[in-house]
Amino acid sequence: MQPETPTAEFQEILARAVRQGHADGLPPERLAVYTRLVRNNINSFIERCYPQAAAHTAAEQWAAAKEAFLRHGRAHSPYFQDIPGEFLDFCQSGANQPDTGFRLPESTLQLMRFEHSQLLAETAPAPLAFSFEWDEDTPFALSHTAQLGDYPFDVCADEPDPQSEAVSVLVWQDSSGSVYSRPIDAVDKILLQAAAESPLSQAQICRTLAEVTQTPAEQWQHQITDRWQQWIDEDILLPQNGSQP
Repeated sequence: MQPETPTAEFQEILARAVRQGHADGLPPERLAVYTRLVRNNINSFIERCYPQAAAHTAAEQWAAAKEAFLRHGRAHSPYFQDIPGEFLDFCQSGANQPDTGFRLPESTLQLMRFEHSQLLAETAPAPLAFSFEWDEDTPFALSHTAQLGDYPFDVCADEPDPQSEAVSVLVWQDSSGSVYSRPIDAVDKILLQAAAESPLSQAQICRTLAEVTQTPAEQWQHQITDRWQQWIDEDILLPQNGSQP
């Protein structure tokens, strides 16, 4: 059914067949098998990537969103692994596309954002595991696997409640390949964002805080040391000496 070198026109015919269930000039029986296979693969992939969002959304709303994506979505990447991100983008723009016939609750979109950040952390190369020495002047950067996000409710909870308080969340992968997430406070967020922008040492952080608050740097030493050590132990901060891929 498919030529050795598919043309853009033929690819568009296949895409239209998947969206609409038919295409002129192609054997209906074979086309039905192809369409069912593609649809099942995309649907099951979306389900695996967004289990929490699916579980906390009315079944008919979730099904309508997936069907609208299959019918109206336009791929911006040729890679199958990018489908979850494209589905998220499509759902976020659903409010501005009344002709697509669906609209997901804002709480679902926030859960999808969170689960997509977990997926990005999971698919990033794991940090290298090795022993190293460091002191307060050693520069560290935020792990390339880390994702920082602000959410209107606690998306990390076992049973997310859209009425709960807004949180900032850190998601990351450690050197063993495990993915973690947790809410962080305002100080954590400021420090981690700073480490994401440019490598920083513990001493630099303490000096900066001292300048901003006009207090002695030593006053911040204990608080920052505890945070810094924990983040290093958990592979959230990585030394600036070639450890990141």
